[in-house]
Amino acid sequence: MESQNDLLTSVIENVQDIESSRELLNEFIENKSIEVIYAKPIIQNFLKYSKYDFVTFKTFYDKLFFAHKAVEDEVGVSIMLNEPITAYGEKHQLDLSKAFWRSIQKYKANEIEKDFNNYLF
Repeated sequence: MESQNDLLTSVIENVQDIESSRELLNEFIENKSIEVIYAKPIIQNFLKYSKYDFVTFKTFYDKLFFAHKAVEDEVGVSIMLNEPITAYGEKHQLDLSKAFWRSIQKYKANEIEKDFNNYLF
């Protein structure tokens, strides 16, 4: 009887952890304006492949943000992925999402020979 109680307690705590993580993720996404800048496809991929784990999601975001800023610094231009005036904003957002997805697929297939964090960058 006690083991069933422990199991139920564990399930309840797990559900609470998942809910807390989702709330934290939603707050982070909103505070960083991720959806506005990078669009829904990248968020959906980040959520899916992080399995809604905040630390993993944040790692994915940090790599994308750092790479975005590094490219801007390298070319000396501000890259506005959310600019509605440019016809390419939506295309670039989708391209980012596809590139991330390909990276995950290569990682799952053990096709990445170096550190995944470096590859993701």
